[in-house]
Amino acid sequence: MPIVSHGSQQKVALLRSLNLMKVIMNFTRWVLAKSHNSVPTTYCHIIQRGQPRTAAATHAEINEQVRMAMRGYSEPVRKLQTSTGTKDKIAQHWIEILLAKAQKMKVENPGRSTDENAEELAKWYQEQPGDKMNPLLLLESETINYSQYCFARG
Repeated sequence: MPIVSHGSQQKVALLRSLNLMKVIMNFTRWVLAKSHNSVPTTYCHIIQRGQPRTAAATHAEINEQVRMAMRGYSEPVRKLQTSTGTKDKIAQHWIEILLAKAQKMKVENPGRSTDENAEELAKWYQEQPGDKMNPLLLLESETINYSQYCFARG
C-alpha cells in the first residue's frame, strides 16, 4: 500500500511544477533587471517582437511559402517559416501536399523542368476546393498579433 495517496501525489507534482515556474520567473526577472536595470511590470514590456504584422504581409509570406513548395523546395520553405515566424496551419496542410507532389513529379519525370512542374502544381492547387490559408488573413486589419500591437503601442 502506497504511503501517499494518488490525490496527494498529484498535489505534490503540482506544487513542484508551481515552484519550478516561480524559479523560472524569478530568474527571468533577474536577467531582465540586469539587462535593463529595471524589472518589467507587464507582459508588453517583456515581449518585444518588433514591428507589428499586417494581414497583408502575413498573406504575402505564406504565398511565398506555397510558391516554394510548388517548386519542391522543402528546406527553403522551413527556413522561411523560421526566419519570418510565419506559419499557418491550413496553408501548412497544402504546403506538405505540394511538396510531396513536387517530389513525386521529379521522380516520375526527371527530365522535366522545375518551372513546368510548378506551373502544373499551381493549376492543380487553384482547382482544389476549400480554404488555402486562414480566411482571417484575407481581412484588412492594422495588426494581427496582440503582443506585437501591445509592444508597438508601449
